[in-house]
Amino acid sequence: MQKFGTQVEKGKRVLFFKNGELNHKGENILISDKKFKTIDQLKVELARVLQLSMPVMKIYDKDLKLIKELEEIVDAGRYIAVCKDGLIKDKRVSCII
Repeated sequence: MQKFGTQVEKGKRVLFFKNGELNHKGENILISDKKFKTIDQLKVELARVLQLSMPVMKIYDKDLKLIKELEEIVDAGRYIAVCKDGLIKDKRVSCII
């Protein structure tokens, strides 16, 4: 049986921010099983989408908890992509994310 109409890709829609850039509005990314098999594939895509000069090494949630697996990412969540410089802990970060 063939399905008709618009097929919507299911996944988690999340917002990623550049580490250390308080004026960055964030980038919406759809995370699905078809698009990303590993957290490393997501990191490569984040470096491209966020236009970073270095690869993304770590991802943190809004509570600054390190994300190690794709399964830890929640729908409608907000995350910080961190290059090798390390996480910039600023009191204003919680206001952004």
